Amino acid sequence: METPVLAPLPSPDDIDTAATLLGRIDELLMRSRGGVDGGDLKSVGTSGKSAASAKVEVDVATLDEIRAEVAQVRGLLKKPQ
Repeated sequence: METPVLAPLPSPDDIDTAATLLGRIDELLMRSRGGVDGGDLKSVGTSGKSAASAKVEVDVATLDEIRAEVAQVRGLLKKPQ
């Protein structure tokens, strides 16, 4: 029976960078929400779910930054060692 080949783990520096990028993504998303907490929203329509149809406006530049940072995190986590 063959021993399975394990994927290499990201380096500690890559993990730190990924954590920093995820923190930035979280900050961008929270800023886009305008400080509105999901618990502060009322049920809308017939879904019965809180914040079911809440909408926020997000600048294209913010979305582009989030997409770029997600791509960087993916690259860090998939990078061969």
